[in-house]
Amino acid sequence: MNKRKEEQLKRILQAIKSGEIVNDGKLPTERELERHFSMSRLHIRECLNILEAYGVLEIRERQGIFVESHDVSGAFRSLDDFQSAWPVGLYDEISEVRRLVEVPAARFAAQRRNEQDLEHLHEALTMLRRVIALAPPERGLQGAKWNSIFHNLIATAAHNMVLLRIYESVIALSQSTLNSLILGDIARRPQDIWPDQIIDEHEKLAEAIFRQDAETAGKIMKLHLERTYTRYKLSYTVNLERKDNG
Repeated sequence: MNKRKEEQLKRILQAIKSGEIVNDGKLPTERELERHFSMSRLHIRECLNILEAYGVLEIRERQGIFVESHDVSGAFRSLDDFQSAWPVGLYDEISEVRRLVEVPAARFAAQRRNEQDLEHLHEALTMLRRVIALAPPERGLQGAKWNSIFHNLIATAAHNMVLLRIYESVIALSQSTLNSLILGDIARRPQDIWPDQIIDEHEKLAEAIFRQDAETAGKIMKLHLERTYTRYKLSYTVNLERKDNG
């Protein structure tokens, strides 16, 4: 993170800690914060997503931005944490943890899935196929939604409650971070750019689980997550270029 971005994040943190921008446990809207701090909407959103990922804020759709903890010093142990917390760097670490959690989850799912699990996976795949016919940005929005559902179903099919809870925690942090990488709701998501590749990977993964081929399911999940990491990095670059040219 460059010095300017670090200072922006520190300003918002301090304003939360002092209560300057907090009213009954709630922050102003992004537009109001943009005016208050004289910062771009993009940088405001990035900072908010980082603070949500670290448990300082909770962003509730259509409800607003709520303070979860005023203990800012507890959320960030030192200024060094600001560097690793910036979305692109944080996503690298999240991707590592996703592989640690989701690869064995895929293996367990192949070994332990039941008929209800298979039915739900089939339904999610059907929806992912339908999403391809949509035009961007709706294809990306719906694709991200059903992609998340598909992965959650695999974690559920592993039938290990502790593993599922770990997965849910990791994926919540991942979603918050990806919101920053996407750079807004109208930006192009991986499902907008590579829909056929993504659905093909999901179909192969589901097929291995249906066949109860644990080894193959684990290998496909690992490859899929590695490609997902690359696609999000590439889409982030694409969106930055579109923003700069726009």
